[in-house]
Amino acid sequence: MIENATLIKQGAEARIHTAPFLTRTAIVKERFSKAYRHPILDKKLTARRVNQEARCLFKCRKSGVDAPALYFVDTEDSTIYMEFVRGTIVKDLLVTNSEYIQNKGKQDELAKKIGIALAKVHEIDIIHGDLTTSNLMLRESNQSLVVIDFGLSYISSLPEDKAVDLYVLERAFLSTHPNSEEMFTEILDNYQKTYNASQWVLSKLAEDYGDEREVWNVQCGTQGKVIHRASMFKLNEEVTLASTIMSSSRSYNTKVFYGPPKCEPERSEEIIEKGCDMEYWSDPVGVKKIER
Repeated sequence: MIENATLIKQGAEARIHTAPFLTRTAIVKERFSKAYRHPILDKKLTARRVNQEARCLFKCRKSGVDAPALYFVDTEDSTIYMEFVRGTIVKDLLVTNSEYIQNKGKQDELAKKIGIALAKVHEIDIIHGDLTTSNLMLRESNQSLVVIDFGLSYISSLPEDKAVDLYVLERAFLSTHPNSEEMFTEILDNYQKTYNASQWVLSKLAEDYGDEREVWNVQCGTQGKVIHRASMFKLNEEVTLASTIMSSSRSYNTKVFYGPPKCEPERSEEIIEKGCDMEYWSDPVGVKKIER
């Protein structure tokens, strides 16, 4: 039990508390055990992840990346004490703050900060593992961009792993913040300018996820339909499809279709059907049709 702690959030892997630490308020991240795992294995895995997160936090701070300062690591209790960053989550800025929603200059400024911060993280071979706008903050005191939640982070110099980071961030932008394609392009531009080895990462991003990214970067028609290139389905013509991205709490007006990069030829004819009375979702085999 953490003394005088206040629970502020609980996720799948850990509880986040605020608690006094020496003369200041700290964030305390407490990883809890999983009942479905063998106790010995669970303890070893949890300790390894705690140490890994602490190392990545320390390495970021040492290299000049703005991340929460590391105060104390307790591997026995699987807790990390770190700086309580006062600021605003980037997701909240782009969803509720009209100054950022309507001002392209503000968006470009924010995109530049994100691109530079991500470049610095990858420059020291840290893979964040969960890059979303919920894990990026603007510090209240100086508006510096802070990267938070390194719970899934690890060390890797492979361009493939860094490309996955970028891909996860792009998906987060396009699913949570409609019409943010230009902003993400600005992020990549600043990432490329800051990170000397970015060409290898961007090359892997295009090579491994090019088809899927093309489908996400579609233009929405006035009737809520989507026109996109169907070459990924081995077709030679453009097709019209309608599908709505849904989340547990919100239905977005952005109409997109997404599926596997390659479909079986015999399944491809299913997606040519016109009309908005059906949704098309991807599955591991190909495209399946779901009646509304």
